[in-house]
Amino acid sequence: MTRSGDVSPTTIHQAKLDAMRRVRSHGGVPTFFDALVLAVPEHAEDEASRNLRRRLLTTLRSAGRGDEDPLARLARTPGTDLPGYTRSCSQGTGTPTVWQGRTLFKSVFDLGLYQQLLQRVRPATVIEIGSGSGGSALWFRSMGTAIGSPCRVVSVDLTPPPDADDDGVTFLRGDTAALADTLPPDVRGTWERPWLVVEDAHIHVPAVLGFFDPLLRPGDCLVVEDSLAKQETLRDFLTAGTHAAYMADSALLDLYGVNATSAVNSVWHVTDRVGRPDLGAGADGVAPAYRPAATVLPAAGRRSAVRPTGPAAR
Repeated sequence: MTRSGDVSPTTIHQAKLDAMRRVRSHGGVPTFFDALVLAVPEHAEDEASRNLRRRLLTTLRSAGRGDEDPLARLARTPGTDLPGYTRSCSQGTGTPTVWQGRTLFKSVFDLGLYQQLLQRVRPATVIEIGSGSGGSALWFRSMGTAIGSPCRVVSVDLTPPPDADDDGVTFLRGDTAALADTLPPDVRGTWERPWLVVEDAHIHVPAVLGFFDPLLRPGDCLVVEDSLAKQETLRDFLTAGTHAAYMADSALLDLYGVNATSAVNSVWHVTDRVGRPDLGAGADGVAPAYRPAATVLPAAGRRSAVRPTGPAAR
């Protein structure tokens, strides 16, 4: 950036060279975004050109970070590139998207993001908290099969959809405030790894995060949807101290623009275990929700992707 806050012509020139390389790797076909990068004026001094250059640079740098500390990302990117009206239309206008005869309350941006995430994680088990009419659970199963990695899907809701169970898809009745009652060790013990956990119920979110955190393993993935209004909850969860070490997938979160997804800052990969070896669970396998940071500090010498903070961590 220059002293005036503009992006230097050298930086834009380099961004154009990178875009040209991407176009060549795609057989000469540019994406809409690469076409925009190649067309942006390097020296124009009008305010619209300056704003465009700044926005392009922000997007390129954010997406280029790959996996990063989720706390750092929460501080760096508190919002979304999606205009409010575009977001409002993204699940459908007259009717929502339908999959196998059931409504699918996922935005078009999230459907694209999940297709890429499934190919990266290749989950053996998808655990969905919040079932709706069942369309998203059936869609996860279909997408896993389509990429050659069939997954088991378990969807939990206080009022699960009737007659929606399918081959590889199970709907369970359960309260998000008491998931241990619905998913005891003898049930979840049969689930193969890796896991993809999707919080899409929007109620008792701290309890949901606290339940799954001690159960997750390296290679698993946690997604919190509709999280623009949950940023403080996510920050509290991370700073209280976690049993798993998480990294935010910035490449996916910014695939269609910075946080152009309902899962704002909240697509997390588990990279390590940083908590107690007993996973923080009692004899019945139930994990408490948040614990004070002092009880979940990583063992001496271990590297954590999420650093406990607060007075107990000093």
